[in-house]
Amino acid sequence: MEAERLMLQAERARVEAERAQLELERKRLERDKTRAKAPAVEAAATPSASSSGDSPPPEAAAKPPPDVTAPGLPSVTGGLFNPALAELIPRVSEEDIQTLKEKVMSMDTFFVTAVDRSVFADRVVFRGNLRTTPSKALAGILRASEATGTAARVRLFLMQDPATRDDATVVVAIPSQATPPEPGLQQKLFAGLAVAAVSFTTLSYGVGIFGVTPEFVNAIAVGNTDVINNTLPLSLGTALVTAAHEAGHRVVARVRGVKLGLPFFLPSLQIGSYGSVTPLADFPPSRTRLFDVAAAGPAAGFAVSLLALLAGLVLTSSGEVADWFPQVPTGLFRASLLLGALADALLPAGFRDAATVAVDPLVVVGYTGLLVNALNMLPIGRLDGGRVALAALGRQASGLVSWVSLVASSAAALLGDSPLLLYWCLLVIFFQREAELPCTDEVTPLDAPRQAGAVALLVLAALVLVPFSDSLTNVTGQF
Repeated sequence: MEAERLMLQAERARVEAERAQLELERKRLERDKTRAKAPAVEAAATPSASSSGDSPPPEAAAKPPPDVTAPGLPSVTGGLFNPALAELIPRVSEEDIQTLKEKVMSMDTFFVTAVDRSVFADRVVFRGNLRTTPSKALAGILRASEATGTAARVRLFLMQDPATRDDATVVVAIPSQATPPEPGLQQKLFAGLAVAAVSFTTLSYGVGIFGVTPEFVNAIAVGNTDVINNTLPLSLGTALVTAAHEAGHRVVARVRGVKLGLPFFLPSLQIGSYGSVTPLADFPPSRTRLFDVAAAGPAAGFAVSLLALLAGLVLTSSGEVADWFPQVPTGLFRASLLLGALADALLPAGFRDAATVAVDPLVVVGYTGLLVNALNMLPIGRLDGGRVALAALGRQASGLVSWVSLVASSAAALLGDSPLLLYWCLLVIFFQREAELPCTDEVTPLDAPRQAGAVALLVLAALVLVPFSDSLTNVTGQF
């Protein structure tokens, strides 16, 4: 009986949802009819329309409605599962739209020629002409918005026009309620579980690295588990690199006034940890500040990893190799162009002739850190590299780069039989492929030093990820 009652409730809920969906569709069609008449009135009110007696060509009326999705902007409708709640969606009111058009934007900042609304008016795109530099225009618009009181109800963004492929600039308005959500109890619990999982996989990674070391294996075989303590420096070293990466983000974000959300650490059975997902908790003020925060993590991680790798290679080349040092396959030195070149430059000739070699644990720590930071620097979606690409190239160009990079990485993972890269691509596809939140000023480009920094980070990531061929050893002087 209980099962039948639940089934009846479920069926009743389905019917109610369908009824609400039909009602919502009816209201949407009514809005579309009303909005279809609005452009003619809007055009008649603009100077260009009133100064010309020509009516718009017939094909103009047949064009599809403009794109007002503004990629990256959070939708206040995104969490709706019950269509009946559509009436509760925050909107930009018609009164605020007129105030923004007539009093906030002006001939001195941004001259409005057209206004486009989304279906629910939860975002509005003002198209027109930029009358000064983007930074000055935005500053003037925000001051006027504060003076008119609309700033309390509406958030404004200066962006590239999402409906075109040119350099046209638009002002996008969304309700002030449409902000990234605060992490709830479920997210906090998930973050805590992720920390525990990463701690386990990082410790397991340290033990696994010693799996081919004869002394370690023999000690474990006779029940001497004290040798596991020898793996702790390696595990702690990899954890330190992850901490340095996250600290770089946090410190620079605090200095530059960018709010970051709760980090979610990603465990990995192959390398201990993939790093963390660090979401933005609010819209960055500019592409410059977004770049500073996004680049700080990989820059700190690369710096610590390179120091560890160089120190480990120097200590290994000294010949003072302890019995407990991990044995690694020599194929490891062919996995990375940067690692292979440094190894050939710093290690003695013939060092890699054996199947496995003993190295200082700092070598493993350094290379693992380089690998993790290089993966995070792939220019995809909301990865650090994707944010750097967005800041350096703009939203449209970085979107294309992101798509190409994701396809290329997935192909490399499948064709190269790389479980590590395959799992990373799956994580990115499910969690990080979306376009990043927009900056308040997304038009002003980066300065030359930051553009050079973006290129340097991407090149360094490529040097870590591209395999090293033995045919290239003449570059380092080893023949």
